[in-house]
Amino acid sequence: MLQLKNIYKSYITGGSRQIALDGINLKFRESEFVTVLGPSGSGKTTFLNIIGGLERCDKGDLIINGKSTKEFTDSNWDFYRNNNIGFIFKNYNLIPHLSILENVTIAVSFNGLSKKEKQEKAIEALNRVGIKDYMRKTSQYLTKDEMQRVAIARALVNNPKIILADEPTGNLDSKSTIEIMNLIKEIFKDKLVILITQNPGIAKRYATRMITFRDGEVIEDTNPLKEDLHQKEISLKRTHMKIYMAIKLAIRDISNKKLRMFFYVLISSIGIMGIALIVALLQGFNKQISGYENDTLANYPIVINKVYTNYSIHNTSQNSKQNQNDLKNSKLNTKNDIIYSYNSSQNSTEHINQVNKDYIDYIKQMDKDLVSEISYESQINMNILREDEDGKVSILDTSTINLSSYPKDYGQETYLEKNYELLYGYYHTNKNEVVLYVDEKYRLDTNFLNELGIDVKK
Repeated sequence: MLQLKNIYKSYITGGSRQIALDGINLKFRESEFVTVLGPSGSGKTTFLNIIGGLERCDKGDLIINGKSTKEFTDSNWDFYRNNNIGFIFKNYNLIPHLSILENVTIAVSFNGLSKKEKQEKAIEALNRVGIKDYMRKTSQYLTKDEMQRVAIARALVNNPKIILADEPTGNLDSKSTIEIMNLIKEIFKDKLVILITQNPGIAKRYATRMITFRDGEVIEDTNPLKEDLHQKEISLKRTHMKIYMAIKLAIRDISNKKLRMFFYVLISSIGIMGIALIVALLQGFNKQISGYENDTLANYPIVINKVYTNYSIHNTSQNSKQNQNDLKNSKLNTKNDIIYSYNSSQNSTEHINQVNKDYIDYIKQMDKDLVSEISYESQINMNILREDEDGKVSILDTSTINLSSYPKDYGQETYLEKNYELLYGYYHTNKNEVVLYVDEKYRLDTNFLNELGIDVKK
């Protein structure tokens, strides 16, 4: 009925590989009581989990009724477990907020039966283990012996062909152990029972076959199966739980853990709101920073001129006195509307940049995400006339002064209205008008004023 063929299984712990099963080859009859003995860590539980489809082997094959499981999908394993395997665990694994009847009924809820049929099967199973009178109670009112009987009823209710028991008497006293073992042997007498135990006395008393493990290998088998038996093809019937049953169980679980669920919802809500707040703040910061960057670059754009002037400030008494006068003048100017001159050529050096076609092509190929706007200016010597106080007209030498243009549009305001304060006159209205702008200290370069024919008072 069941065959393990050259089964290997290992685990990686702490960077090293631990071998749990090392080439297991076993055959089992359709009906026999097998006990598995061996010290802790010898591979007994891993062996049981592979038979039950709870774990997959690394190499080898599990053959059920002549059918290989190598090509089994997850759905195939589910069908196999639900229809062919009954589990009995040491710790019972009962759902505490469900009644005894519901704990057994849930095991048969995947077979598509009606509610009445499921209850009848569950009650019959509870009756066979002698605990029918407690079926409306929950597990907290039962003794350890009674809880294990419920676990046996749960394994029995689907009428499986294989019963896997992992130390089912490990938590029981000697009297309860004998009662549970007698019950298992009586109820599952026509099935294949594979039971793990560390009690050799139990193995000798109840088993028809004893298998001993050590270091992942079988070192003894008292009644091995050598010949091949006629086997029926395994039936993988589709199993599923009805939607209303799943919803009902979920609601029952939530209703029995109201306080825990409240804190889950509260913590989740706080987490979601916190994440939303952080995202909103980041978006706001990014938007504000972008605004600052745009305003800063608009007020102080990166300008590359053919002639670059570097001003050096030396800590001399003359410069210090000049700075004090500039500061005094800037304070006075707010009252008197006076423009001051200064000599920009003092303490300065000039550098000539090679602004040619190659450089312009390089600028044009720049990443567009790094700049908001690039503008190009080509200056020419314009014929500008000036008239002095005596009425004499002469040509202005534009090669000695800096004449530049400014952006035409800047949102709802013009570039000048956005970035400069009007001291006198009006903002431009025509493209052929000239605007004279001063620095933050209300100063203009002396050479520029002289070239314009404006008398500079000493």
